[in-house]
Amino acid sequence: MKPFFLFAGMFFFASLIFSQSVLKENSYNLSGGFSFSASETNHPEFDSRSTSVIFNPSFSYHILDIFTFGGSISYRYSETKINDDSGERKSIIRVLNFGPTARYYFHNKNLSPFVEGSLSYSSILGEDSGGYSISFGAGVNYFFTKSIALEPKINYVFSSYTDPDYNSNTFFIGIGLNYHINE
Repeated sequence: MKPFFLFAGMFFFASLIFSQSVLKENSYNLSGGFSFSASETNHPEFDSRSTSVIFNPSFSYHILDIFTFGGSISYRYSETKINDDSGERKSIIRVLNFGPTARYYFHNKNLSPFVEGSLSYSSILGEDSGGYSISFGAGVNYFFTKSIALEPKINYVFSSYTDPDYNSNTFFIGIGLNYHINE
């Protein structure tokens, strides 16, 4: 285990010493993430198990060194199994979101904290239900090469759907990977 921590420490130290500022005006950013969640509920009247998979690529353009504007699309597949007195039921929901995003960076070489916001149109596939989502988040890009950054972040998403009418508030913790394209 010691060799792993020694290697990780040397990698982190070298990336701090040889870091470069990569966030530049008139450059592009390709990013995305893949997340998985699973939950189980044990209630006196029912038991349920839910599984979700989310894939979310995005593309943005650096209008300034510290400000990007772009778009994102995400696909979520959720499956829930509910067991109660009437038997087992299964529910599958597929949601497609797309819309504009904006991000402001507080960058300092290879560590670039940011805040972001987005507005998305949401469509529940296979149903006549749709709505809108507003998302606010914060995170940091840790550049371990000149163009590639690891991105842990948190997001709060408020969604409002119609047909049937309901609202959803969700808190996400995730990690992604970014590729910055500089000319």
